[in-house]
Amino acid sequence: MDNGLMEVREKSGYFTGLLNDEEFEHYWPHIEKMMDFVPHTWEDLTKDGVVERVLNHNLQVWIVGGADVEMVLFTQIATFETGKVLQIFWGAGIGEVYEKAGDAVDAAMEYFAKTQNCKRIDVIGRFGWERILAKRGFKRKAIILSRPVVRGDLQ
Repeated sequence: MDNGLMEVREKSGYFTGLLNDEEFEHYWPHIEKMMDFVPHTWEDLTKDGVVERVLNHNLQVWIVGGADVEMVLFTQIATFETGKVLQIFWGAGIGEVYEKAGDAVDAAMEYFAKTQNCKRIDVIGRFGWERILAKRGFKRKAIILSRPVVRGDLQ
């Protein structure tokens, strides 16, 4: 990591770390417990799918904390015709952590996005994130509307 990230950690007292395969396997039981606490937030994921995508390097897992792991974030890199976008699409942990650790999270995500040649960072999350992230320069770009596909015969 570059010196800027270390400086942010020293000032805030919080770390943000991207897990390698070995670290992921070590922290996976803790991550599973965090997922189990908020199952309604990952309805499009499965635990087996998360493990497979992490080990295939298609999904990144980040831990955030002070002395202990207090938050987990999932990211992925979406590739479009006009460039790559780092998407932060799932997170869980102690609610107040991001307010305190935001500088460390922002520095780590910005650094990672640059190393991956991403042109933008998108956060896909629940409504409460808009208020928190607006202070950090994020603006609403779109909304996601969903409905289930009605099963039936195709004609």
